Amino acid sequence: MIGGQNNGQHAGLEYEFTAAGGWVIYRDGKALDGTRGYTTDSKAKPAAVDLTENARTYPGILKVEGETLTLLFRTDGKADRPAAFEAPPDGLMKVVMKRVKD
Repeated sequence: MIGGQNNGQHAGLEYEFTAAGGWVIYRDGKALDGTRGYTTDSKAKPAAVDLTENARTYPGILKVEGETLTLLFRTDGKADRPAAFEAPPDGLMKVVMKRVKD
């Protein structure tokens, strides 16, 4: 969801976050090019995440509920981190992911 609206450009993508601080995007089972990483701060309220992709940083927040990871992060180039998941949707992207077990 981008700017509060569903966005079809992300349909069919799969995301993998590694314990080593990296993430990969897959389309049709093939990894997309790019250098990606992340850092988190679980002591922040709400928990903070900084996603990086090709030297660009996307500040955001995260929550884990059972097997579900929800990320809300900036996509408009601004440096301020969203304050809450109820934040206005302008310039933000929300991603909800479910853990896939082997």
